[in-house]
Amino acid sequence: MKQVNKKKTKTNKVKRRKRWLTLLGVIAFCIAGFLGYRYYKDHQSYRFDTPDEADLYVVAQNGISSFSYQDGLLQETSHNSFKLIEHGLNNYINRPIIQNRYLLLSDYYGPSWKTGRFVSIDFELGKVLTKTELDAGSQTTGQSSEYFFISQYNYYDTYLAVYSPNLELVDKYVFNRPIYANSFSVDGNQIYMYGLSMADNENIASYLYHFDLVDGQLNLVQETRLDTADVTTYYGNSALVENKLVTTIRGGRNVVTGQENVVLPTIIIDDILTGERQTVTSERYDYHNIFDLRNGLVAIDYSDTSSSNVMSFTLLNIHDLSNHFITIDPQSYNVEQTEYLQSIRRLDADRILVLTSKAIWIYNIPAQQFESQHQLPSHIEGAFDIWAA
Repeated sequence: MKQVNKKKTKTNKVKRRKRWLTLLGVIAFCIAGFLGYRYYKDHQSYRFDTPDEADLYVVAQNGISSFSYQDGLLQETSHNSFKLIEHGLNNYINRPIIQNRYLLLSDYYGPSWKTGRFVSIDFELGKVLTKTELDAGSQTTGQSSEYFFISQYNYYDTYLAVYSPNLELVDKYVFNRPIYANSFSVDGNQIYMYGLSMADNENIASYLYHFDLVDGQLNLVQETRLDTADVTTYYGNSALVENKLVTTIRGGRNVVTGQENVVLPTIIIDDILTGERQTVTSERYDYHNIFDLRNGLVAIDYSDTSSSNVMSFTLLNIHDLSNHFITIDPQSYNVEQTEYLQSIRRLDADRILVLTSKAIWIYNIPAQQFESQHQLPSHIEGAFDIWAA
């Protein structure tokens, strides 16, 4: 009898051990599955077609499409459908083009925009890389040929972070003042970052930071204050750094002595090497974005708050300050009430691409007129940027 009880006890112990091992195995499997799912969600990649005949690409919330443009005829050559924007496009940052290859953007969500994804689109390899990141509502993102980098502002810890090609953190530089970063420019291993100081004693002064990037390590080369006056500083909306020239849109200026803000839309161009400043004032309001069209030409988006279907922009030569104002007149073109200007890029030496919500416009610079308009296919939803191959 005792021998039988001993056998039963031993059998029960074996069963309990098996149950525990099974339970631990299920728990380990669930944890591994959860971590795998989180990694998949945090590090997603997509592929899209890059046909040889493609002259331009349209980037939309539901994917990327390529088009050929020959003899005034725009024809779609490929469409790859995937959910490029999952939450909401961060329009508070410029979408930089780096090395004439990458387009960077931020996809954010949450009540305070503190969580989201960074998205890098490689038009050479036809690859989209994403990474879920805290502070994805950052001010600006950028990329060199080997590294990604971002800048995030908060009052106590403003930093510039460098990531490897798989978006793993490599280095981080912490500023000695709260800096609201606005724009990057990359020249080889030289990085230029424009930003506004939010320190209480500097009245939103503007700074240019020059870094060199060696083996992923950031080194500060020079810090230059662009607003040198003690009594007046300008507050900015958007900026572009190119060929040692910093072009910023300023909504107005702060006068310290009188504790007043003067609303005066101004385009300011600072020469990094000489310290010279040029200004272009305008009676038009609501300039809010700068598009780099290369070779010293920039497009400045203008929104008419009185009518949502009036789309306008200024073409400005930052070297000689020549400029002209361009309007897509809804009475002259078939423009719907819900149309909005999304992006402006250069197609070739004489023409630029203007992307609206539902159409592509081709503008001839020497002729100073639009040469064609093309409606986007209905399967493209939420188009927000355009890329010339």
